[in-house]
Amino acid sequence: QRARAPPMNSPQLLLIAHERTDARVGRRVRAFADHGWQVLGASFHRPRPGRSDDVPWENIHLGQTRDRAYARRLLAIVAAIFVLWRQRDRFRHAAAFYVINSDNAFVALALRMLLGRRIPLFLEIADIQPPFVGRRVVGKGLRWLERRVLARTECLVTTSPGFRRRIPSCPTASRCPSATLSTPTTSAACSRSWPGSTRRGSPTTPA
Repeated sequence: QRARAPPMNSPQLLLIAHERTDARVGRRVRAFADHGWQVLGASFHRPRPGRSDDVPWENIHLGQTRDRAYARRLLAIVAAIFVLWRQRDRFRHAAAFYVINSDNAFVALALRMLLGRRIPLFLEIADIQPPFVGRRVVGKGLRWLERRVLARTECLVTTSPGFRRRIPSCPTASRCPSATLSTPTTSAACSRSWPGSTRRGSPTTPA
């Protein structure tokens, strides 16, 4: 389903995602476009038999990934930073970054640093990967990194308030301003950071 085209002078949103053909990604793109945002996608892809590789919105291909291939995923994230940096003119004036999954937030933070602009970053987490809950060195290291990411994120978007409490790196609301996809408005902390939140769709717009 194609998103409604926003006005030419609409603010731009860069949406960084794990899989461009994922239904959730399509719903987010359409929801933001329907609320007046020019959405530029930047996403990875996992080829699967019988699934179309095309998407009906503008998208920057970040490379291919595989399920559970975490070492390869790390290399893909580094490569994605270079891909987006080479195409930075396409989103130089973006008003916000919306990122699905915490590993992609590293890409957004690197871009923000390279661009020299504190572009508001909104992070959606809908599932918790096994390595993030491990008790060994790897798990502890990943949680430490995730805490650094959340400290630099304007708002965490989850499917429900209860889900936020299950994220190991985000134990309290004061440390991690959050909003949910099931509510029509963001929390006060999130609304203060969201560009034009009183006029346009917020990250918690039902999709």
